[in-house]
Amino acid sequence: MTVGSGSDEETIISATHRLVQRLVYTAKIHYQPALPSQREFLTQNMPVGHMIKFILTYQTAFWREKGFSGEIVAGSSTECPFCVTFDATSPSGNAALVGFIAGQQASQWSSKESGERREAVLSSLVKYLGPEARSFIHYEEKDWAKEDYSGGCPVNVMAPGLLTYYHPSLRKPCGRAAAAALLLILKHQNDSSVSPLIHWAGTETATLWCGYMSGAVQAGQRAALEVLAELWPTSLTQEEQDAVQNKHSAEGAAKQTPTSKLRYLCTSKAVVIATLAISAAVLLARNQNAVLNTKAYFTNVFTTTRHKIFVL
Repeated sequence: MTVGSGSDEETIISATHRLVQRLVYTAKIHYQPALPSQREFLTQNMPVGHMIKFILTYQTAFWREKGFSGEIVAGSSTECPFCVTFDATSPSGNAALVGFIAGQQASQWSSKESGERREAVLSSLVKYLGPEARSFIHYEEKDWAKEDYSGGCPVNVMAPGLLTYYHPSLRKPCGRAAAAALLLILKHQNDSSVSPLIHWAGTETATLWCGYMSGAVQAGQRAALEVLAELWPTSLTQEEQDAVQNKHSAEGAAKQTPTSKLRYLCTSKAVVIATLAISAAVLLARNQNAVLNTKAYFTNVFTTTRHKIFVL
């Protein structure tokens, strides 16, 4: 496989299996042979979010003493930089508040100096929690959009339709089967057209805690098991083999979900509408005074039904 970053320099990598992580950077890689169209479309259309995380440590959790939870949710504002804060006091009692500057606020405040952001954060905390907020021990922040090997935080944002039609490609390995790749690479060690099996790791591919360190660990373990299952299946325990098999079974079932769910929703909606129409005819035929009751009934049922459809 030939890997290029857009410059004149290219790197040729030969292996039967490769692990690729950090989705934000896989979009910058030129693959030869090319990735499957669904995977390529997914890779190119999942921009990463922009978030600045900060934490303030205190001598005591003064907000608790006031009966506050420490959780603040603030709307977009030119004065308050953060959108949310949480009580981050450790189990051992080290008092702390953690907060996030995200979305429009992140775009507005990212270009400012750290000291200016800190002052704005403190002013807002004083407004919501009281003057004790200024008596902090330490302030620390991280703008993840400026991190070389992250590019943003906390998760990638999927455009409309990606989750429904392209998401199954997120963890699906790409390339030839292991045996075929091994034979071809041994025969053509310097042939960049030989396609290996690419396994996708990184926290974006996690099924739990996507975007977090825990998700990165889970995704790495899952991708490693996939490689071992292809190359050395005897090295896996029965539990590990079952985990790999269950993953493939779940992905196969997921492919049928959007179509079957859509068909179910359309059928359910048609049945509900037909039932309402018949009920209307019966009620109106029996009693002209039932018009108002029927209208109220329709409004309530239709609103509830539409809510359920969107929730599903």
